[in-house]
Amino acid sequence: MAKKNKIARTLGLKIKKLREEKGWTINQLALYAGVNPTSIMRAERGESELSLGNLLRIAKALKVDLNTLVEESMGQIKLGDEELVPEEKDKTPDIYEIIKKAENLNFKGIPVNEPDVKQAIVEAITFAIRLKAKEKRQENKEIEE
Repeated sequence: MAKKNKIARTLGLKIKKLREEKGWTINQLALYAGVNPTSIMRAERGESELSLGNLLRIAKALKVDLNTLVEESMGQIKLGDEELVPEEKDKTPDIYEIIKKAENLNFKGIPVNEPDVKQAIVEAITFAIRLKAKEKRQENKEIEE
């Protein structure tokens, strides 16, 4: 048997619950959604993960939005380093404005106002700021202990 993971299992149980609330069999849901019934069966058991396209088809067939389908699975997701993920309103300085003011600046001979260079610089600076903030929080925590 295939290895089950918590995210797939949680999502599968949600699909099964919604399907059963409608009184549908797996074959009926498969027919309405245009998805292979074996894929749905394996997803409901947590044995495989559905593609985004199949999730959208199933959500539409069940007449729910995608968020309703996946919301319970979101709690199962563990990120690499959640403290580095930006909050909704990120409090980092407006780096784009700073770069815009530095019109004559070059990075390896390329003007920093080039879109790809600008994006790379913004991402690097933003990551560095978040990393520094995380280190400072850890230092403060160690001092408090």
